[in-house]
Amino acid sequence: MHTGFYIDHEELSEFATGFYFLENEPQINGFHIYDFLHGYCEIFAQHLHDKYGYVTEKVLDANGELVHCYGTRIEKGKTIFADLRGETDNYPEFIREFEEELYGVYSEKYPNEHNSKSEINLNQYENKEQMLKISEEITQKYNFWRKVT
Repeated sequence: MHTGFYIDHEELSEFATGFYFLENEPQINGFHIYDFLHGYCEIFAQHLHDKYGYVTEKVLDANGELVHCYGTRIEKGKTIFADLRGETDNYPEFIREFEEELYGVYSEKYPNEHNSKSEINLNQYENKEQMLKISEEITQKYNFWRKVT
């Protein structure tokens, strides 16, 4: 199951690995949307939670440092993973983007000891309101995500 940029990735996978092609998407208020996959993923995950009801989760490296923050929901007994790229029910495919950052603890098994459901604290971001507005613009423009029921 795929929505969003996962579909584009399938079409481009013969030519590229990863989701670097997102850097070529038009900027929104001076930010590449790719920044919301690597860099502002906590803000985007919080927006997915606030707007659609996804449960926020984090994956941490061996030192307990954040590698990625994302949303999950359950559909027909399966966990659906959501972030800037859209949705997938394939955790190995979902986490592969972060394989280098998870060196030594990388696992394609879900859940594992490096995943955790948790509250997100956005106070570390001075520009959090601006970033949340951009997250809203992204979800309006691309419309890949679903309301959790």
